[in-house]
Amino acid sequence: FKQLRTLKVDTCLGIKPRLKTTTLVNSLLEMPHIEVLELHEVSAHDAGLVTLPPSRDTVALDNLRKLALQTESPIMCEILSRIVIPSAAEVSLKSPTVSPRYEADAHCLRDLLPADRNGLPILSCVTRARVVSYAPQQTLYGDMGRDLDGSASQSGYIHLSLTGMIAFVEDEGMGLGDFLDIFPNAPLQVLDLECTRRRAAGIDSPSLFALFPDLRSLRIKVARGEGGPPSMKTLFAALDPDSQSDAT
Repeated sequence: FKQLRTLKVDTCLGIKPRLKTTTLVNSLLEMPHIEVLELHEVSAHDAGLVTLPPSRDTVALDNLRKLALQTESPIMCEILSRIVIPSAAEVSLKSPTVSPRYEADAHCLRDLLPADRNGLPILSCVTRARVVSYAPQQTLYGDMGRDLDGSASQSGYIHLSLTGMIAFVEDEGMGLGDFLDIFPNAPLQVLDLECTRRRAAGIDSPSLFALFPDLRSLRIKVARGEGGPPSMKTLFAALDPDSQSDAT
């Protein structure tokens, strides 16, 4: 596999012939020169059903320009924990909220990422981000595009997506909470939020501004037909903690 530069696999469920998670992941470690890696609807027969032993074997994919994974979250996390992705790469991660084969799959966006995210340096580099949190899908996008002063930065981006296959659960731990956890300490300048009225009202504004001190543009879009916009009192209070304004 060491000579491969491009690998695209579509619809491989790993059942016939049987494919193990370890076999799938270990094969990626033998592709240090890969530039484009796309796995769409790729799985393993033991995905999420076995606990893999911890391993420190990783490979830096220095030439990687594009990574697209569409699979169940246990496999995705295992892959991402074993490779180091350049911050300028284009990264797309997609998963169902619950797999049709078992119930131990992703329930929120951060479940798509491993606990150790050192292999994804772009998470601490994004300058622009967009979060969309409506039933039955959640998406999070971040890039290192042009800063607000017009200067160009690197072209890398990351896109995370969950598409619901069961009833969407209105859980505060999903969507916006994920965002604060996924992009900690990033030099974020632009943030767009699209969500339900309930979720907008639950935004932890003090934590948001404290975590992203470089934030210069914030746009909040609430779904139509939900009884009008949420109160902005908490938001303004975060901007001016000493303010006693009753602004709405």
